[in-house]
Amino acid sequence: MSNMLNNPNVKKKNGVERKESVKPKNAFDVNDLKLNQNNEQKNKKEVSQVTFDTTVRMDNHTKNFLKAMTILGMAKNQNIALQITQATWKETLTDVERQTLDMMIQTLEKRDTIENK
Repeated sequence: MSNMLNNPNVKKKNGVERKESVKPKNAFDVNDLKLNQNNEQKNKKEVSQVTFDTTVRMDNHTKNFLKAMTILGMAKNQNIALQITQATWKETLTDVERQTLDMMIQTLEKRDTIENK
């Protein structure tokens, strides 16, 4: 049985056939890395605010309110209807409450810019 595995009629190849060594087209140097990092820092722009789509869970009554504002022409779309409602509500706050709210909004906006770079 072991003779079947070692068939003398099959010519054995010794190892893997070697080809010429692979060489990169461009050489890399540590100084190239430092130059690249400096260029990235120069080209880096500070982002103060980002805008992206998101979802908000709300019940059907709130959704219908926003739709009604849009249908009646009070707002161009539901997002603007919500912004109008937000601005109207913000006017009812005291100065201290408004400052606290604005500070919290700025904190959340800053977090958005860090998370979405």
